[in-house]
This record gives sequence, structure tokens and C-alpha cells, in this order.
Amino acid sequence: MALDFEVFHDLSACYLIKAIRVHEWRAYLFFAAIGFLYSLDGLRAFLNGFFQLIFSTSCYLALAYWINNAYDVESDSLNPQLRKVNLFVEFAISKTALFVVAALLFLVGLLFTPWSMLALVNYSLMSFLAVAYSAPPVRLKERPPLDLISHAFFFGNQLFLHGYLMCRPDFSLDVLPMLIIVSYYSVILQLR
Repeated sequence: MALDFEVFHDLSACYLIKAIRVHEWRAYLFFAAIGFLYSLDGLRAFLNGFFQLIFSTSCYLALAYWINNAYDVESDSLNPQLRKVNLFVEFAISKTALFVVAALLFLVGLLFTPWSMLALVNYSLMSFLAVAYSAPPVRLKERPPLDLISHAFFFGNQLFLHGYLMCRPDFSLDVLPMLIIVSYYSVILQLR
């Protein structure tokens, strides 16, 4: 099957940046950065992993917001506040473009994830949860308390763990209190 690149004719860089709502990423980038800093052994580890962390986490957050905006068009169009931030309310996107961009974001983010089994599984699971949170038929965001539980994982402790696994190939139980704290904070962010 040949990919029809005509579906991207209206996907300018500005359109894409607005569609993925970069301005809302601060707390989630912070979770990944805290995990990264928590695992550091020194300056060399920082220099080796920092840009990899930012790039893979940005791809992940872009994927999560891309899917969320695409499947929230109906509800966001009724809310004046959300209508302004969800570009898909005004500009429709084809299913092909939606899925191709989502797949590219996932794959590029995965490529910049450390090649340890735990890091790859964590990145894949948090991506799956982010999609399942917004996309039908699962749409966890409409299923209390699964909405808060899943948010605590894919926008909380898994982001922290993603940062942590940039420098460490394994998981240590001394990280557990931080995972719990980040999970609670993620739930608080969701409830605001």
C-alpha cells in the first residue's frame, strides 16, 4: 500500500506545534527530568542522556496530546476554553494523517529511548496507555476511577521512570517513594 503524502498538505510546523499543545507539557517534562536527575552518576551521564531524554519525552508528549486532541473534538468544541487550544476543532485532519503522525511520533520516541528491555517496555506501555486514555473504544478518560489511575501511570510514574531509565538499565526499590509521589501529583494535575 502506497502512502498518499497529500494528506499532509495542510500540516505545517506551526499547525503541528499548536496541535500538540507544547505549552501544557511543563509538569510532565519535569517528571521525566526528575527521574533522570535522580538516576545520575555524574556530569558525563547527564551530557550523554539529557538531549535523548528531552527528545524521546517530547515525542511521547506530542503523541499523547495529538491523540487526545483528535478524539476530543466534539467535547472541546462545546467548551470555549478548550476550543481555543484544540486546533482540530477548527481544522479537520484525515484518519490517515492522524495515524501516520501518531505512528511516527511513537517510533521516533522509541528510537531515542535507551535500548534496555525495561526502558522499551515502559515507553511502549506509557504510549499505549496515553492512546487508550483518549481513543475509542477504550477511552479511559470516560471511565472513573480508571481515568485517574491511568493518568497517574502514563502522565506520572511512567514518565519519571522513563527519565530514570535513561541512565540506569534496571529498577531499584529505592525509587518507589518517588514513583508514588509523582503519581499523586499527576492525579492532582488531572483534577484541577
